[in-house]
Amino acid sequence: MKLKKYICVFISALLIFLAMPTAVIASSETADDVQAEIMTVYGGAHGIISMTFDDGYYETALVLDELFAKYDLKGSLMMIGDRANYVSKFQPLFDTGRLEPQSHSMTHVKMTAESVPYETQDEVFEYEIAQSKTQIESLYPKYDILTFAIPYGGMSDDAYDFAAKHYYGIRTTQNGVQTLDPDFSREYGSWSKMYSPVTYMSNFDYAENPEEKQWQWIKTTIDNAANGWYIPITHRVGDVENTDLTYAMADKMFAYIAQLKNEGKVWVTTYSEAVKYVRERQNSTVRAYNESGTIYVNVDMTDITEDGLPLDPDVFNTPLTVKVSVPATYGTIYYTVAGKEYTAEPFSDGSNNYVYVNIIPNAGPIELRVSSTHTFADWDKFDKDVHQRVCIDCGLIDYGDHEWDEGEIVKAPTHTKTGTKECTCLACGEKAEFKVQKTNDHAYDKQVKSMNFKADDPTCTSGETYYYSCVCGACGTETFEVGEPLGHSFGKWTVLEEPGETSYGKRVRKCECGEAEYEDIEPLGKDSGMSTPVLVGVIAGSTAMLLALSAVIVFIVLKKRKA
Repeated sequence: MKLKKYICVFISALLIFLAMPTAVIASSETADDVQAEIMTVYGGAHGIISMTFDDGYYETALVLDELFAKYDLKGSLMMIGDRANYVSKFQPLFDTGRLEPQSHSMTHVKMTAESVPYETQDEVFEYEIAQSKTQIESLYPKYDILTFAIPYGGMSDDAYDFAAKHYYGIRTTQNGVQTLDPDFSREYGSWSKMYSPVTYMSNFDYAENPEEKQWQWIKTTIDNAANGWYIPITHRVGDVENTDLTYAMADKMFAYIAQLKNEGKVWVTTYSEAVKYVRERQNSTVRAYNESGTIYVNVDMTDITEDGLPLDPDVFNTPLTVKVSVPATYGTIYYTVAGKEYTAEPFSDGSNNYVYVNIIPNAGPIELRVSSTHTFADWDKFDKDVHQRVCIDCGLIDYGDHEWDEGEIVKAPTHTKTGTKECTCLACGEKAEFKVQKTNDHAYDKQVKSMNFKADDPTCTSGETYYYSCVCGACGTETFEVGEPLGHSFGKWTVLEEPGETSYGKRVRKCECGEAEYEDIEPLGKDSGMSTPVLVGVIAGSTAMLLALSAVIVFIVLKKRKA
């Protein structure tokens, strides 16, 4: 009887264990397990929406960026490799986080069995499928190219097999609701053939009420995927030729998706991010346990997927949402992931209290705390802009800007060159050099002979004059002289006062500059009643007349002798 009793107890315990969620691991000897499960969709939503836009049109990206910003949405540009090199245009759009690049082959060729000869298919597949991933990753290295949109809606089985070795999610154009747990077969709905309805059905009759018919199609496919994974295909967006969605239709579609998102019904994210989450969830287990009154939660993820793809922790590090049972006495929950603190509010299902926490797989257990108080270690340098300190209890990393002292001058500034000073952070001791601005004081000590600084032309008394200048080119007010003066150029004498017999006269002559030169005129004198100059003139005149008369007499005498 005792043996039968023991067997019954063992079977009962085994049944209870098997009935528990698969994500819960058996209790350890030192801790009591707590109920926990990884949610199918991030945040506990019911479905996923990952909007994809084929061919990577830049004009479409501009419209998407505008409307996604308006409604706080995200999406993926499925880019053709050899048309994706306009990095300067696309990178600012990708930097917002509202759009991401993913692969749509290298040149957008058909890869059906009829289109690719068997003897060349390896070369074609390598270029179109594998090389497009490498090309886009090299152009946009911040992004993980994990998903592939097949060109023209279908490929050969060999092409699917090849693509499944390089991508974690392969999107077809097959209409249908994609499940939240794709399998690993080659059937539609699997990871290698994901369902993806188009937003514009060309085989519909749009003759009457085309916009209303298109909207009903879009809304129906969204509603059908409310508890699944909606991965719509769109090409051109905006009021352009051959558009799939006019601006008004896109606005209407995005507004509806935003409504479902805000109601908590769907998680709207990029195609690659959704693939990461589901792949991680399919390969992870969770354990929550109470140790000495503190609840810890840990998520472990395997290295290889069921279909043989590696799960690189540097790539597959999207947080998984875990639902954890907590005591009814818990209020706001605080927890730390990757050095950042998050909060969560408990909720009740009528009988138990739970909380959603988002945990990165293989990052170690997190502690659920009912207080946000921390015990920090000392500040330490993080980079040139900030320092950090770590909570010794939970590992939270707190960041702060460096607090620089006044510093010491290393190189003094001048009027033309900046200087440098070395400053020390008052919190962590980090040192850095900063520029010291140029001084504002001009030094007018340069003698530059240039028309820019010319003050005046040369004069009678000075050479050319120039203003002193600063080495920076500023002009001063003081002048310096270059070259010799021109010297005065005096005109004719002008008698100012006639001389007398015994008194001097006065005469003057002037330069054009106004400088005057004065001179005395000698007195006339009493001896001859003539002034010396006049007397000399008379004597000279008389002598000349006598000489002339003598010459005439000699001439006459000589003439008579000849006669």
